[in-house]
Amino acid sequence: MINSVASFVVGLLLIGSLQAETIYRYLDDRGGVTYTNIPSGLPRKGVEKIHVPIPPPADIRLPPAPVMKVKPNPPVNFPKVDSQTQRKRDLSRKQILDDELKAEQQSLDAAKKALSEAEAVKIGADKNHQKYVERMHGFKEQVSRHEKNVDALKKEISGLR
Repeated sequence: MINSVASFVVGLLLIGSLQAETIYRYLDDRGGVTYTNIPSGLPRKGVEKIHVPIPPPADIRLPPAPVMKVKPNPPVNFPKVDSQTQRKRDLSRKQILDDELKAEQQSLDAAKKALSEAEAVKIGADKNHQKYVERMHGFKEQVSRHEKNVDALKKEISGLR
């Protein structure tokens, strides 16, 4: 009950300009605690006045202006690459990334296979559950690492022109 009173008063403090300065607390006909800021209609006995100070208006600050990224101008004698050379470089880069993705996918498959085999085999130390969890942790970590690498490579490939 004290927590509800405290939360109510804190809530009133947060309302700001909508709150009244005086709050009345009393027990209703059913024995429940009632709060109101309207003095009319209150019972003659058992009413408690609670004075709530109105906080000063908050200092409103605007969020900082967004930082605009500006591309720097290349130097005057900056070497330019013709479109055919750039296309060859892009294709070469894509081929390298595709090869890396294929190798990483194979590593992921191998890690998943090693994990499933390790889960299937029970060794004597596995009677202790913590030892089993520790043994499986390395296998799961490898699978997770390879999955992240595959995702990163796919994202890199999707961003190519």
